[in-house]
Amino acid sequence: MTMDSSTNIKDQIAAVFHSIGSTGFGLTQQVFIADVTNLVNRGLWSTLPDSISTIPTLYLGTTIGQSVLDHSTWRWGWGMWAIVLPVCGLPLLGSVFFHQHQAIKNGLGKKRLAAQLGLNASQPWWKQAYELLWVQLDLPGALLLLAGLALTLIPISLTGANRSDRWQSATFIALLVVGIVLLVLFALWDIFVAKKPFIPYRMVRSKTVAAACLLGALDFLHYSMFTVFYSSYLQVVGGYSPGHATRIE
Repeated sequence: MTMDSSTNIKDQIAAVFHSIGSTGFGLTQQVFIADVTNLVNRGLWSTLPDSISTIPTLYLGTTIGQSVLDHSTWRWGWGMWAIVLPVCGLPLLGSVFFHQHQAIKNGLGKKRLAAQLGLNASQPWWKQAYELLWVQLDLPGALLLLAGLALTLIPISLTGANRSDRWQSATFIALLVVGIVLLVLFALWDIFVAKKPFIPYRMVRSKTVAAACLLGALDFLHYSMFTVFYSSYLQVVGGYSPGHATRIE
C-alpha cells in the first residue's frame, strides 16, 4: 500500500518492503511444504502450487489486470493484493495455527526456544543472543556481504551509456571502492574469523553447489533481462494491449 501511494521516485523505497514480503511468502510456502512432506515427493509438492495456478492465472489474471487499467488505476491494481493475499492465505494460516495448537495440547510444543535452536538454556539471554547471531548466523559476515554488494551495485546501476559522466563524481567512485573493500573483508572474515561462516568453504568447493548456484544465477538473469522488458516491448512496438501482451509473454 505504501508503494501504491508513492508520488515520486524517492518514495519507491517502499518497493523494498514489497520484495521482502514477496520473498517471505515464497519461503514460508516452501518451509511449510518441507515440514509436511518427505524427500520422496517434496519436489512434486514444491512445484505443484505454481504449476496448478499458472494456466488459470495466465488468462484470468490478464483479464482482471486489463479491467483494472480500463476502469480503475494502477495503484489499485497493486493495492488490491493487500486484501487478496491475506484472504487467500487464511486456509494455510488456519492449518498452521490449528496444528500448532494440537502440538502444544499433546505436549510437543513445550520445548524451550533455546533448546530448539541448540543453545544452552542456562546461559544469560545476552550470551544466547551472541551465540545465535554472532556465531551460528554469522551476522557480521552477512552485514559485510550485504553492504559490499549494495555499495558495489548502486553506482553501477545509477550509471550507464547515458550517464557515464557520473563516474567523474567522487561519490560514485567512493561507493564502488568501499563496496569492493567490504567484499574483501567479508571473504577474510569468513575464511579466518567466523566459526560458522555465512558461506561455508566446503560448499564453495562443491561442484554440485557451484553448478546449482550458476543455474540459479542464469535463471534470474534470464528473468530480469526478458520478462521485465518483453511485455513493454510488445505494447510499444507491437501495439498490443497490456493483457494481450502478457498472454503472449
